[in-house]
Amino acid sequence: MDKKKDIEQLYFDFPAASANSTEPAKVNPISPADRELIEFVISAACQYFEVDRQQLISEYRMANARHLCYYIIISSTTGVYDYDIGNYFNRKRTAVQYGIGLISSHKNIYRQTLGNLNGIIEIANNLEKKYEWHIPLMTTTH
Repeated sequence: MDKKKDIEQLYFDFPAASANSTEPAKVNPISPADRELIEFVISAACQYFEVDRQQLISEYRMANARHLCYYIIISSTTGVYDYDIGNYFNRKRTAVQYGIGLISSHKNIYRQTLGNLNGIIEIANNLEKKYEWHIPLMTTTH
């Protein structure tokens, strides 16, 4: 087999999440149920924080809301990686990793973080679904 074709199978030829990067973004096949879950988490966060999708993805002041989404998505799916989540939010995988780590530590310290997580989860679970999935409510690990 041709080495170039092998590489093309591993990478999808569209611009990476960052405009400064020249590397193509990685592609990971995500199940339809996980895609729906990701879209519903994003929609639920928009409803919870009363913003539209563009504001959630682009505005600096919405960083915490994005971090909450990253955490919910990574903890509720299998086979979805940081670079996959980054593609949904136009962020690099390191930004996603930072947000997940931040929420992971904050949910055990700040009640508001846990309340925000569960508020988004409740909205996402109540949206009309095509696939069968359910996100359990978060608890502290104390």
